[in-house]
Amino acid sequence: MLGTNRDLTTMQELLDFEIRRFNAMAKGAPEQAWIRHRLVRLTRQRITLCAALVNRRAEAAKNVVDFSRWVSGNGALGKRNVRQDRDGTPAEVSRRRRNPM
Repeated sequence: MLGTNRDLTTMQELLDFEIRRFNAMAKGAPEQAWIRHRLVRLTRQRITLCAALVNRRAEAAKNVVDFSRWVSGNGALGKRNVRQDRDGTPAEVSRRRRNPM
């Protein structure tokens, strides 16, 4: 299970930091395909987390909450959409933290 809305918000903040960092790298360096590719992947993960948070809020506003829909963000947080490491951070973010450039 992915955790609470606070966990997802923290993951979103980490992704925001990584996106800003890669944007700065893209501006300072000649065009490199791997930077653009990484930015696209991080942005997709951020959009997925935003969708999950919105879907969780919508599900929580109902009189009867279906927990399985709330947990998955009504399908937004499938295994294909957001990969996580054991510590709960998105796989892309934690991999970058372990191997800084």
